[in-house]
Amino acid sequence: MLMFAALALAFILVLFGGLGPNRWGSKEIGSAEYSSGDSSSNDLVAAFSDIAIGETNLRRYQSQRVWVSRLSDAQRQQLQALKPFLLEPNSGCALQSRVCVLLAATPKQSFEISYSLAPPPQLPSNVPWHGGFVDPTTGVVYDLLGRVYHIADVDKWNSKGIDHQSPVALEVLEL
Repeated sequence: MLMFAALALAFILVLFGGLGPNRWGSKEIGSAEYSSGDSSSNDLVAAFSDIAIGETNLRRYQSQRVWVSRLSDAQRQQLQALKPFLLEPNSGCALQSRVCVLLAATPKQSFEISYSLAPPPQLPSNVPWHGGFVDPTTGVVYDLLGRVYHIADVDKWNSKGIDHQSPVALEVLEL
């Protein structure tokens, strides 16, 4: 039943263009939307407190697989410098996030974005890469905050109707 509900929600998001500022409905844990006493926010912080600073891990959280990046100050500076290479620099997790949590699921059932330390082949050699994610169904490339890289394939994606929006981002600002 839960799987059916998740599929129905994914269908609605794709059909109606999503929610919020980016079409995947980014939410900021710790924002006014969540009170500091909200147990889900506290659970999220507790669930990822064992991840070392500078590391990215695949985890399960509330029956969903998520990529968790616990960002160092140096990584956030590197990510700041990527803005000229991104389609929507303000999408995904906020730059000031200490931890960025991205849902691993893609819009296509049974597929997940994959993490890569090595630059993906579709990324031009002159574009900086500090680790990130690739959607295996479309070839879309994301940085550690879930922001989409602007690469030549974007025009091909648009002409083929391929969605290149950021994955759902759940942020943890403090950990």
